[in-house]
Amino acid sequence: MGRLKNVSGEAREVPLLGNRVVEPDEVVDVDDELLDPEQYVWPASTWQVVEPPATEDRTVEQLQAELRERGLPVSGTKAELVERLATADSETAGEVA
Repeated sequence: MGRLKNVSGEAREVPLLGNRVVEPDEVVDVDDELLDPEQYVWPASTWQVVEPPATEDRTVEQLQAELRERGLPVSGTKAELVERLATADSETAGEVA
C-alpha cells in the first residue's frame, strides 16, 4: 500500500480511485499496483508520493494516534498495535482492489 498527497492546490476527481474527489493536501492510500510507473502516471505537479515511517519504527503513542484516527482500539502491546494496523491495511487494500 502506498500513499499519495494531492499537491495541486485544487480538488481532483480520480477515476482510478472510483472517481473519488481528493481535496488539496489530502493524503490517500493507493494500492501498490497503481503506483507502478510502467502502468500509471501520477504527475509530480499534482501528486507527491508520501512514505509513512515503517510501522515497527513508530512509537506506541504514534501507533495509538493512527489507530484512533481509524476508529480502532488503542489498547495492547506495541506488537498488538502493529498487528492491528497491518490487519486494517490489508482489509483496506482488499476494498480498493
